[in-house]
Amino acid sequence: MKLTAKLLLMFGLVGLVMLTANTYFRIEREAELFDSDMRKDAAAHALSIAHAAALVAENQGTGRAKQMVKRAEETSRHLRIRWVSLQAGAGGLETPVVPLRNLAPLFQGKVVFLNLADTDGGAGYLLTIAPLDRELPGVGRTAIEISESNDERRTFIRGTIQRAVILALMSFGAMAVVTFVVGRFLLGRPLRELVLKAGRVGLGDLSGPLRFRQRDELGTLANAMNAMCDQLSASRDQLAAETAARLSILEQLRHADRLATVGRLASGIAHEIGTPLAVVAGRGTLIVTGDATGAEAVDNARIVVEQTQRIAVIIRQLLDFARSRSTEKARLDLAVLAEKAVALLVPMAKKSGVTLIASANADTLQAEVDPGQIEQAVTNLVMNAIQATAGGGKVEVALSRGRAKPPTEHGGGEGEFIALTVSDTGSGMDDETKEHVFEPFFTTKDVGAGTGLGLAVTYGIVREHGGWVDVHSEFGRGSRFTIHLPAAEERST
Repeated sequence: MKLTAKLLLMFGLVGLVMLTANTYFRIEREAELFDSDMRKDAAAHALSIAHAAALVAENQGTGRAKQMVKRAEETSRHLRIRWVSLQAGAGGLETPVVPLRNLAPLFQGKVVFLNLADTDGGAGYLLTIAPLDRELPGVGRTAIEISESNDERRTFIRGTIQRAVILALMSFGAMAVVTFVVGRFLLGRPLRELVLKAGRVGLGDLSGPLRFRQRDELGTLANAMNAMCDQLSASRDQLAAETAARLSILEQLRHADRLATVGRLASGIAHEIGTPLAVVAGRGTLIVTGDATGAEAVDNARIVVEQTQRIAVIIRQLLDFARSRSTEKARLDLAVLAEKAVALLVPMAKKSGVTLIASANADTLQAEVDPGQIEQAVTNLVMNAIQATAGGGKVEVALSRGRAKPPTEHGGGEGEFIALTVSDTGSGMDDETKEHVFEPFFTTKDVGAGTGLGLAVTYGIVREHGGWVDVHSEFGRGSRFTIHLPAAEERST
């Protein structure tokens, strides 16, 4: 309705200006025609009286002529008629109401018209002076003076103005009604439906196509919007299918990386399992051969049970790590989770002669994460650090909490994040390697030593948890990978 109101106001103003101008020029024209007719009538009346007065004065004398002029005035109640002298009172006649110097055309035989104002502030009057066509003996040059009030003229103009105003108001009213109907049904309703449709599209609702009967620009716009919604719907369905396929492939990729990691862990854990297996075999042999009897046999059996349970715990950790499962986030302490991942990799670090250290500050380090996925991400980083560090080197896992601002490509504002940093004293990376380090299947290891999936999987896991990964590395001086994860809000006590 706002557009209809604007159209109504615009057309109304234009129409009002045009009607006002038309009324003004019409009144001017009517007034000119009225004045012209009024002068023609007055001139004809004055000339006829002047001719009659001249004939009567010649044949019957000036007295009879005066009486004839008097009777003419009496029969014309709205006119004042006088017989005036143009020679300063000659023949006993009155002089005109205006000075003779302003009546020069009379001496040329022309009729003079003058519009004079009333002394009482009235509408004024029209003064018409017509000369007699001859000089009279003893009187000289004379003229007939007729005064006619402009009241009739004022009444005529006032009536013309009233009729013009009424016509203008009627025209404006008709224009307003037509504009309202056109604006409401041809513009207002279609535009309102277009606005509502645009709002639904903005909210993601692409259903409900527009159906306009009109074949104008609004109809074309509605058809274009319907086509756009169809294209968006098809694109959304295609994107959903591609996203589902991508997520499926990504999950398979993570699971494959997890299995590959398990394979690489096996060599380090073999030593860890080998020791309790040797103890079990030795103690079991003593019991079987009968070398241990009585209390000693019972003690050997207890040791066999303990070592067997130790082996079961290690195998259960491997199975938990390698098992494919859906994302299930929970509020966890990242320090505890990191310690668990580090403990799993201690045998591998010892085998490589690398010192593995985990440390955390006293701040609250809780976050909403999937424990299996984050443990996988941390394990990938620590394992890469161990493999990149020569014997005698050190790998450190540190955690802290603080405010940080995500990088531009990540988006979002500054907030509370938990930083989990894995640093090593290994060989480091050059700039070209850092640019590709998170790409799937990119690896600097020897053929068969790595799949190139670990860091890519880690990057994807962290991004899905609303975080990002920073890399700082100098060739020959080690590397530092930092996982930033949104910190959970502190619970009030």
